[in-house]
Amino acid sequence: MGELKVFINGREVKAKEGSTILETALEAGIYIPYLCHHPNLPPIGECGLCLVRVNGMGLANACDTLVEEGMKIVTENEEIASLRRERLTGLLMSHLFRMHRLLEISQM
Repeated sequence: MGELKVFINGREVKAKEGSTILETALEAGIYIPYLCHHPNLPPIGECGLCLVRVNGMGLANACDTLVEEGMKIVTENEEIASLRRERLTGLLMSHLFRMHRLLEISQM
């Protein structure tokens, strides 16, 4: 596998061909939040917390977007932070609703 050059938050980072943005960032010591990623499982992109902005592509989940040569990636700004908060709130609300419903069922 070859090596690619990408830019994360303006910093030049070497990436392995075939790796995701999340894998590349984590290997470079750049934090991107995530919940559904596991290195031994294929990416599913369900939680949406690893949202990043890629020049020429727009918003993308870092866990299931493969790096490309010269890709410019932003991992943090106000828009991304706001969308991550919305997604996390949605996940928590969904979880609370399910837990409440299970509690109701168990008390029947």
